[in-house]
Amino acid sequence: YSLGLTFSGPVSLSTAYQATNTSGANSDTASRVFTVGAGYTVGALTGKLNFLRGENDNPVTKKEVSKVDSYGFGVDWKTAANNTAMADIYYGKDKNASDDKTTTFILADEYALSKRTTLYGQLVFANAKSGATLLTAVVAGGTVKDTNTTLLNVRIKHSF
Repeated sequence: YSLGLTFSGPVSLSTAYQATNTSGANSDTASRVFTVGAGYTVGALTGKLNFLRGENDNPVTKKEVSKVDSYGFGVDWKTAANNTAMADIYYGKDKNASDDKTTTFILADEYALSKRTTLYGQLVFANAKSGATLLTAVVAGGTVKDTNTTLLNVRIKHSF
């Protein structure tokens, strides 16, 4: 189950919660994710903050196996009516695994080609510590533990 709330204005606030149960007759909560975020717009700039906590339990022992906190800070700059540049930094750490830490820096640009078509580019730099896993990464499958990783993502989105 999941629930999310958003308030939009010059100050934007959002929060969400999601829980996933194991299957079977004795289904128990296997994972929980809670997030809260805020943004504030002044002219062409929007500052953003967010926090996410994800917890996973072993379905057999019912013990917590991971408790990840992820913090994000960023700024969006509306450079034109159809273009927004973004810079964000994220720090993720698993409280149950001291070496599972990842810091990710993201530069991105979103350019509206038309009302329904957007060109998007993203450059990601991720620094994953020696025990880093996908739990502390903000880019799925894009980091290698104990190394620095650079990713480039380009896409076109068209809404029908």
